[in-house]
Parts: sequence; structure tokens; C-alpha cells
Amino acid sequence: MTEPIQVYLHDHLAGSNFATELLKSLRDQDAHPELATFAVTLLAEVEKDASILRGVLDQIGKSPLDVKEALAWVAEKASRLKLQHQKPESLGTFEALETLSLGIMGKLALWNVLATITGLDPRIPRLNFEKLAASAKDQFVRVEEHRMKLARFVFANTGIAKVGSDRKEGAR
Repeated sequence: MTEPIQVYLHDHLAGSNFATELLKSLRDQDAHPELATFAVTLLAEVEKDASILRGVLDQIGKSPLDVKEALAWVAEKASRLKLQHQKPESLGTFEALETLSLGIMGKLALWNVLATITGLDPRIPRLNFEKLAASAKDQFVRVEEHRMKLARFVFANTGIAKVGSDRKEGAR
């Protein structure tokens, strides 16, 4: 029988695997060295967090839900196709960063839940979940900095930029 905590942790591990593959894809985009360097740094952090999560799963007991991990892998491969054929300042790259941003907030939620239930389940290792949560918040801020910077390029030649400039001219 699979317990809810096992399902929950496996869901997060699948998300972590997706993030890892997405970061590798961003790292391999030769045309944007700043983003590639950032992806390398964040990838190391995400892999470390995934290792911690696998350790928690080992303590809880693994469930036979590897299907979700496989689906996450397939979803990442599909997203990689979108990234490959576009320049680094593209909507695909912007959406990849947004996906990472959302995933990191999910990881923050995970660490907060584990901190809350640690005393309820003796199988959950006593880790510094507050420190892990602080690290997730820092990762989120850094991803958001890159995402917002990229937003200026992605949406500069769209109706959004034009509407904004039309409003400024109309206000004069």
C-alpha cells in the first residue's frame, strides 16, 4: 500500500527530475553564457536538494510510483524541443525560467510541510528544513531576477510594449 507521504515525496522528486533536465537544457544553450552559467550553479543546488529528498524517501520507504518520474522526464523532453529551436531571449526560455520559479516555490512548500510533520512521523529525518526553505527562497529570487530581465526582451516587440508606450503618450 502506498502512503500519502510517499506519493507526495515522489511527486516532488518527479518535479526535481524535471527541473534538473530543464536546467541542463538551459545550460547547453551556447548563445547565452550568463544564463548558462546561472543554470550550472542552480543545477548543482537542485541536484543537492534532490539528493536530500531521495534520502528522506529512503527513510519513509519508496513507493512503486516511478511512472510519475517517467512522465516528468517525457514532459521535460517535450519542453526541450521548444527551447532548442529558439534564441535564448525567446518565449520558450522565459517559460522555462517561469516553470523553474514555480517548481522552486513547490520545493519551498515541501520543506515547510516536512518541517511541520517531522515530529508526527519518526521516519522523517530531523533535517534543518528551515535552512532548506531559506535556500529555496534564495533560489526563487535568483530565478526571478533572470526571468524579469528576460521579460523585457521577450515582450519588447509585442503589443504589451506598444500599449505601455501609448498610455504614456496619452497621459501627456
